[in-house]
This record gives sequence, C-alpha cells and structure tokens, in this order.
Amino acid sequence: MKLANQYDELEFERLVERLTHQRESAFFCVTFSASISHTDFAERMCEKLPSGKSQIIDFRELYTKARYSSELIKSLIKDDTFYVFLANFQLACGDMPDAEFFQIFNLSRDTLAELPVVFVFMMPLYFRINIARSAPDFNTFFIYRADFVVEIEDSGLNKMQKIEAYNESNSELIEYYLEKYNKLRNHESKEAFEIIIYILILNVYTGTLSFIESKRLYESFVYLSSLYHEKYIEFDVAYIFLLHGDFEKALELYNEELRTYEGVNIVNCNDIANIYNNIGLIYVKQGKLNEALDYYNKALDIEVIYLEKEHIDIAFTYNNIAEAYDEIGEYDKALEFLFKALNICENVYGKEHPSTACVYNDIARVYSGKKEYTGALEWYNKAKKSYEITLGFEHPDTATVYSNKADTYSLQGDYINALKYFKKALDIREKKLGKKHSLTKYIYKSINKVEALLFEADKSKL
Repeated sequence: MKLANQYDELEFERLVERLTHQRESAFFCVTFSASISHTDFAERMCEKLPSGKSQIIDFRELYTKARYSSELIKSLIKDDTFYVFLANFQLACGDMPDAEFFQIFNLSRDTLAELPVVFVFMMPLYFRINIARSAPDFNTFFIYRADFVVEIEDSGLNKMQKIEAYNESNSELIEYYLEKYNKLRNHESKEAFEIIIYILILNVYTGTLSFIESKRLYESFVYLSSLYHEKYIEFDVAYIFLLHGDFEKALELYNEELRTYEGVNIVNCNDIANIYNNIGLIYVKQGKLNEALDYYNKALDIEVIYLEKEHIDIAFTYNNIAEAYDEIGEYDKALEFLFKALNICENVYGKEHPSTACVYNDIARVYSGKKEYTGALEWYNKAKKSYEITLGFEHPDTATVYSNKADTYSLQGDYINALKYFKKALDIREKKLGKKHSLTKYIYKSINKVEALLFEADKSKL
C-alpha cells in the first residue's frame, strides 16, 4: 500500500503533542511493526521536541558494552536531557531468555523512575506481551501506551499480516479520527478524504463503526475519491474499493495504475507485485480462481527476481497462491505453497510470531478441508501456542484459533471439547469485541448448534 507516510504523520503528531505536554517523569511504550527503523523515528521525534532536551540511546550499542542495567543507562543520560528514546529495546536480551531479561528490567524500574526524565521505550509489537507476562509491576509505570503502526505493509486482507490485525488501540484510533473528522469545517477537503481512509481501513480490522456510520463514511469516500484520487495518488484508493466490495472500480484503478508502469524499468517491483496480488485477491472474491492464480504468479515472478530468496513478501504471495488452490479444492497444491511460506516465516520471524502462527492456522484449515482432522488439530495446536505466547491468551486472533479447534472437534463428533473451545473463544470475543460483533454472534450460534448435537448424541445412548 501507499499509505505508510501519511498514516504515520497523524500518529506521529499525536505522540509529539502528548510528549510536549508531559511535565513529569514517565514511561511511554511505543510498539512498531518489525521493519520500522526505531532510530529514524526517534530522530524525527527529537526534531519536533524542544531543542537540546532529547537523547537517543540505542540498545544495540548498550549491548556491546555490557548487559543491560539501569546504572548503565543513568550514566549515559546527558545533563538537561528530558526525553530519552530507548531504541531497539529487544536486542538487549542478547542470549538471555526473555523472562529473565524482563525480570531484571523490572527490578531496575524503580531506579529509572526516580530520574526526572521521560523514557520512551521503542520495541516490536510482540514485546508488549512479554512485558505484561514477565514484568507485571512494570506496567504500572506505563502511564500511556499505544501501538503506533507507522507502516502498513500488507497488500490484501488475505495476506498474512505483519502487524496485528486487531489491537485495542485501533478502536481508540477510530474514535480519535472520528472526533478529528467531525471537527473539520470542510468535509470535502483533502484532509477529510485522508481521515476517512484511515477510519475505513482501521474499521476493517476492528468492526467498531456501526453499519450506518460505516455506510455514511464510505459514501463520502466514494465522492471524495472522484475529486482527489488523481492528485492524491499516494493513497491506495483502489484498496478501499476492494475492501468494500466495489471490485470493478478497484480493478479499473489498479489497471490504470499498471499502465503507468508500461515501458518503464521495474524499479518499484514491490508496487507492481502488490497490484498483482490485490487484483488476484479481487478475482478470489469474485470466484474467478484461475484468473487469481495468474495474477498471484505474476507477482511471484517479479518477487523471485528482484527480492532476496527468503524475503517475507514472497511468503505472503505463496500464502495467497495457497489460498486460491484451497478454494479450488486442490489441497495438496495449497499445502505445497503453505509449507514454502512457512519455511520463510520460521527463518525470518521464528516459530513464535503472529505471522508464523497465521501459516500454522492456514495449514490446519487445509487439513480440515481434506477431512484429516487429526492433522488439522496438530497444526491448530501449533498456532494456538504461538498466538498465546506472542499475542496473549485474550487476543481475538487467539480466540479464532480456539474457534477453529472447536469446529474441528465438532466435525469429529467430539462435542465436549468443541464446547470447551467455543466457550474459551466466546469469553475473549465478548470481552474484546463485544456481544454484538459478528464474530461473537458466530460463536453464540456455534455453541447452540453443538449443544443441540450433544443433546441428540446423549439421547441416542439412552
């Protein structure tokens, strides 16, 4: 997508404003998708804050000197510094297990809290879970916490996502942008168009907006896109049409964009591959699976030439191809490409990462389609373990794996275990998404269905 820089700016300004008004020492936690340069972000932040009051400490440099300690950080803080950005936080773990590192870090927090300094810890998304699990007391010193996703890297809903598809701060962001939108004097301005795009994309992941509000904003988007899409090409306007089911309009815009690359050396190979992937996704949505495979393979042909052998974008395209084969019913071909994707994800991210867990889940789904339920449960358990470690026990993605396991148990006729996992999923979805969310309603229906099947099974034994 071409949304990265613009999406960054509003969140960037929000954090700058929050830090500027901070008058007492505090801890902030800013979490990123893995590819973001923490130091670049911190340098931009320092330019916006009072001159001479900011300092960046890179944990990569700390670790070359000694293991992490609060005394080491204290010794590096310059006089008159008020804002200390601690970048690349995860690298300080070195060869220590995460739990041990965070326990040490937790013990030192009181020493840091005594300093008249605002600490901004910058780390990957998944480290928030480690903090919560291994250093619970430290959470009380995070007086403000949010996920600043400063780059959106997926190019389709069915791609494995490099950022969390759901997080609590996304709902807060929608409220923030809605308030900002409602305060605008001119709802036909470029700024209004920009804000609507943020809201519509965030809502895909959270389902926060009511149907009426979503419809109202989408209608405004359609109108404004006719005014600004030519002049405001940094937004992937076609992607919004795709997300909302206006496939013909999305195809028209993607093909229009492809024509701009005709006769030009491929320097923006990711842009072209993303367009091909998104066109493939449109054809999947339309049930034109052979056409989808054609475009996914066009994307792959570019990526294998211009990207590194184990570039994560290649894994995403493998995943898309696998999905198309799964829809066709060619399960063995689907598994072939999923295992290719898995090999890259495990090498790049490791086994305990949301993107890797997503592949585990997809493999399990294909085995379930083959009616090989034992194999499906084996892979769902891998996904379950990875999600629980990286996202926690109360994340909606974890709930999805519980629900998938429950479906598989139900297909096996094991209604007791099916109910057990449906109820685990329900607890999370009611808490995180609310009782009226479509995913929560699905669990209600599933539980009613399984309870009826269990009743019939018990009655037949009498």
